[in-house]
Amino acid sequence: MNVLIPLLVGLTIGIPLRGRGGRKAIQRAVNAVVLALIFFLGVRSGEVNMNLGWATWVSFGIAILTSAASLAGALAVWRWAR
Repeated sequence: MNVLIPLLVGLTIGIPLRGRGGRKAIQRAVNAVVLALIFFLGVRSGEVNMNLGWATWVSFGIAILTSAASLAGALAVWRWAR
């Protein structure tokens, strides 16, 4: 299942309906649709066979690099703002 198709259909329907009333009534339906899309995306990605050890180390590396970049950015902004 391609996840982009329902998203594009939602955009084509939602853009002309923008600005109309009934936002609270639509909010529940939107929440249900988003949860369904996340579920189907998870089911689709769950079908992929991969090495769990490799994925764990790559995820760990990405987390470390992301944290280091965030700290470096915060330090740069803190020194600039001081």
